[in-house]
Amino acid sequence: MVDGRYVSKQIEITTWVLKEACQQVKQWQHHFPTLKLAVNLSPFLLNRKQFVTHVKNILQETQFPPTYLILEITESGLMENIETGKHVLTQLKQLGVQVAIDDFGTGFSSLAYKIRFVKARDFSRWDEMKQKY
Repeated sequence: MVDGRYVSKQIEITTWVLKEACQQVKQWQHHFPTLKLAVNLSPFLLNRKQFVTHVKNILQETQFPPTYLILEITESGLMENIETGKHVLTQLKQLGVQVAIDDFGTGFSSLAYKIRFVKARDFSRWDEMKQKY
């Protein structure tokens, strides 16, 4: 079980960093108008529904255009709690925030993972895949 103080501090630190980054990039956009901000998210935060509210508030406070914000989550982090993660990602996209899957192809969707899965379940498909790849 995760300590509530830890949860609170992680959200507090992440929102502070995100707000500071939005403010800084907004200043830089005066010289580089198409500059975007990409931020890696902890999978832990993706599973916190209140995170979307924090992002929305930061975008409003800083007047940072949501289309210039890219929030990145690792594929394996997304798979930790797919239903909550999907809900949170949908809400972020509705705000206009871009969402990127970081390290895609190294986890559940990697060819190596799929081959292992197929090999464990169906040897005839394994032989077929070996010949193709």
